[in-house]
Amino acid sequence: MKKIVRLQINRKQLGVVVGSLLLIGLIGYGVYAWLAWSGYQDRYQSHVSNTRTSLSKTFEKKLTNEYRAADKMNDILGVADKMATADYRRCDPPPLVGWLEVIGQLKNQVGLCVQAIDQIVQEGQEVESAAEVILLDHQIADTLRVAADKSKNSREADSWPKAHEAWVEAAANLKELDRDERSTTSSLLTRTRGAVEQIVAAWASLVESHEKNDELQYEDAKGQLSKSYQSLDALRQ
Repeated sequence: MKKIVRLQINRKQLGVVVGSLLLIGLIGYGVYAWLAWSGYQDRYQSHVSNTRTSLSKTFEKKLTNEYRAADKMNDILGVADKMATADYRRCDPPPLVGWLEVIGQLKNQVGLCVQAIDQIVQEGQEVESAAEVILLDHQIADTLRVAADKSKNSREADSWPKAHEAWVEAAANLKELDRDERSTTSSLLTRTRGAVEQIVAAWASLVESHEKNDELQYEDAKGQLSKSYQSLDALRQ
């Protein structure tokens, strides 16, 4: 009889222990869930803020002899690309407590996170598009400047082949500036290439006219060269 009583007491104690452990577990889970969701908004808002700060700091970098405008635009493009391809997994509900998203207020938090990432993506795309145009403009300007410098002293006929070579090199360099056909920079690059190719053709004709001693071809080539430079200048304004 005593053994049976002792067994019953042990079962009661076991029940109390198990119940206590379950209660502690539930309380612990509740605290974890509260902390996880309470920090959810802070985490994604902090990410958004840090991303914008990173872009602002890149814009604020000062140019030096070693750090030029093209370098700065490349850095801006790098940050903008990260923004434009932002990871929406940041908006995933916290692990183990994601099912609580069914609660209206928590579901709204997930929606607000997605909206915030949407905004970052849009801003990144806009900055990326603008930076691509500016970077391309710098690259084109550098290419044209080099060609102009190499061909500036070209009044005499013996300097015409050198001028022609300078613009042939410029045309080749412009072809290396690949751009997506759908991008906003595609039209600018295509028109600049066309204008430079006209200059190349005009210089080639001028060189040939001298070699052939053809006065008519010379006059025509000189006129074409003037028009080609004017077309290029119009694009650069």
